[in-house]
Amino acid sequence: MRTIPQKCSLVTALAVAVCLLTAGCHKPIATGDPKVGESTIIIPTHQVGTVAQYARLVGSRLMPVRGYGVVGGLGKDGSSQIPSHLRNYLIQYLRRRDIGSRKAGLEDIPPERILQDMDTAIVEISGLIPSCAPKGKVFDVQIRAIGSQVRSLEGGVLYEAELRLATGNVTAPDRGSKILATAAGAVFVNPFIDETKVAELVKLRDGRVIGGGKVVKSRPIRLQLLSSDFSRAAVIQRGVNERFQRPGEPRVANAKGSDAVSITIPPEWRSDYLHFLDLVMHLSLQTAGGQWEERARQVARAMVLPQANHDELSLVWEAMGRRAIPIISAHYTDADPFISYYSARAGMRLGDMVAAPEVILRAAGSSGSPLRNEAIKELGRHPRYIRALSVLSKILDDPDDMLRIIAYESLRKLGRNTAVMTMPVGEFYLDVVKSKRQDVIYATQSESSRIVLFGGDMAVMRPVYFSGLQELLTVNAAAEDEYITMFRKVGTGGRISPAFRITPVVKSLVRAMGYQAKSGQGVLMIPDLDLQGKPKRDNEGKIVYKKANVKGLGLSYGQVVAILHRLCKQGLLVSGETSRSAKFVLQKPTGLQTFLRGDTGTGRPNITEP
Repeated sequence: MRTIPQKCSLVTALAVAVCLLTAGCHKPIATGDPKVGESTIIIPTHQVGTVAQYARLVGSRLMPVRGYGVVGGLGKDGSSQIPSHLRNYLIQYLRRRDIGSRKAGLEDIPPERILQDMDTAIVEISGLIPSCAPKGKVFDVQIRAIGSQVRSLEGGVLYEAELRLATGNVTAPDRGSKILATAAGAVFVNPFIDETKVAELVKLRDGRVIGGGKVVKSRPIRLQLLSSDFSRAAVIQRGVNERFQRPGEPRVANAKGSDAVSITIPPEWRSDYLHFLDLVMHLSLQTAGGQWEERARQVARAMVLPQANHDELSLVWEAMGRRAIPIISAHYTDADPFISYYSARAGMRLGDMVAAPEVILRAAGSSGSPLRNEAIKELGRHPRYIRALSVLSKILDDPDDMLRIIAYESLRKLGRNTAVMTMPVGEFYLDVVKSKRQDVIYATQSESSRIVLFGGDMAVMRPVYFSGLQELLTVNAAAEDEYITMFRKVGTGGRISPAFRITPVVKSLVRAMGYQAKSGQGVLMIPDLDLQGKPKRDNEGKIVYKKANVKGLGLSYGQVVAILHRLCKQGLLVSGETSRSAKFVLQKPTGLQTFLRGDTGTGRPNITEP
């Protein structure tokens, strides 16, 4: 939210203070009564007369949280060490949560034994609760192993843990603030670590749980007035409710005395609550009589200024509602591409689906448009606009791989299209995207775990022999083999799983690696055994395979991503038509999510060979 007024010198303030935002002047307004040697506040043009001029949004900052928990499923890579200041807290917490659980087969094992098992590790958890996050909002969390014994968090699962406000108190994790969020889920470890380099192995002690944090109580949201004023608070309450409150529904805004106005996010805005709050801050309070119309025309005049913030001004228009469309639409055809685009964006969001979409479509489809990225993203906001599907589908074949990924993300938001096929695979999703360009494997590492295959015919090259992640997975096939054979290590003793056979396509490979090892139908095949438990052979002495009774090898999302990266790096994943090597791209982390370093090939998406 851009709601904090900027400051300037006295000279600048006095120069603009005499110029108000009227029909002939569009410069920022200087407010206050400056004294010699003091600065004054300058109100940017897009904030003049809006809620943002008189109030700031409380609850919009990221909130740091921290906690401690237990990661299980580490085999012999965990630790038996229990820090003294965490021992009692973790034992009591595991008891309250019934961990070990029946699902994990640990219901008869006391918490003390779980903590002392090398299969587990105690970790510190940190994260940032998003701005104004409602109850149930998910976010990413980072984890760090505590104790020198822990070798790796790879393949582990974080048991549900409590997160509180991050403070300096690390000796009493159950004291201080209330529980603000919980965290749980599969651990994602840097997939680019080279296990052959000792210096790299320390990175295996850090990880992330993608979308693992969950807010347990909505953050309160209020508008804090910059100066106490009962009448101003009442005006803000009335303006917000007139714009966003539906008939018969509870109030969206409630004035709390002279200092604050509480805000409740309407049900229809909960999936896009940050946009809603942005509109609240850009809401013009000049609504009496024809004031709103004059304000809309003032915004239009401000749009042509050399330093105009078109994005912010467009939001002021949008906050006015549908009544502003006749004024906004007059600027769809402006020669300036920024004025044209941001006018059309406001119109389209307000429901003008006749003229406004043509401007957005033109910007999305034009290789020379400076707003092409923004236009492609904007089309993903309008699921009812059918024409967006064909335009976005064409961009999937664009030479610019970054545009292809942005178009995919918009198509996925639109849903119900033939260009993106989504299927759940174990703990993550596999998206197969129709595209005629060079095949790309795109893996996310924020909010949700997804592997995206651009090009459905991506194949595994034969002959192939691959053994990766400290021989966790082995993939093997001769040049003439119809199927690819694969197996993995299982458990702490290094036991080998049954050998599966799959069709030599990357989609089958991903599904085989990610599906959990449980009964069900699948495309996998295993050796058919005789009464003595030995593999049956045909007349030529070859092993006879049958359909498997299990779906897959049960690798974690992070392990699957790491293996795909290594296979791409070795040139073993190729386009089915051209045999050109596939590219691998990892989504660029955001916020505190920056633990991947070195030879990562990260980018969002800076498409380069890692």
